[in-house]
Amino acid sequence: MAPQRTALLRSRCKPTTLKKGSVATRRPRSDRRVAATASVPHNHIIVIGISLTHKDRTPGKPRRATKMFYQQEDLHFECTRCGRCCTAGGDYYVFLGPGEAETIRRHLGLSRSWFRRRYLTWDSAGERVLTSRADESCVLLDEQGRCRVYPARPVQCRTYPFWPELVARKTTWQKERRRCEGIDRGPAVPRERIEAALSALKVSDE
Repeated sequence: MAPQRTALLRSRCKPTTLKKGSVATRRPRSDRRVAATASVPHNHIIVIGISLTHKDRTPGKPRRATKMFYQQEDLHFECTRCGRCCTAGGDYYVFLGPGEAETIRRHLGLSRSWFRRRYLTWDSAGERVLTSRADESCVLLDEQGRCRVYPARPVQCRTYPFWPELVARKTTWQKERRRCEGIDRGPAVPRERIEAALSALKVSDE
């Protein structure tokens, strides 16, 4: 999310994934991640860089790896600063990896006790997440809708929309376009940048 907005809110829906995998790879750690269950068939397994389905497991034949969508076609993305990635409803959260809460607290110059009361909460699975306002927008947005901690924003935010569950298949990438108008705009994103985002998410969730 190259703009000055924060956080792609992720859902707690539990995708059927082999390992964390979206960005932040927020996938598994229990059950967080974008609603991948709606976009990934129950017999579909996603891992960074590889997508396998049961049909690839033909008896007597070696397992065949299928490339992820971003490895097959160029992805285009240009942030328009619309801010829609920083608001959501239902079970969508901004998960914080090790040290991210403290980094944000220092950036804001707040005491630990005040920061915990005002900015942090926990979901039903015990995951630490940023709290949301009554309108379900990110608590870190200012009056103009811009991220107040942009230089210190969480990995989940800085890697969007290059989350594993979004770049694995063409259908999920195109579906996310309904929420993010920057998808399929601008120049092609270097594949190295996408893989760097995937790697950052994986490390963040470990």
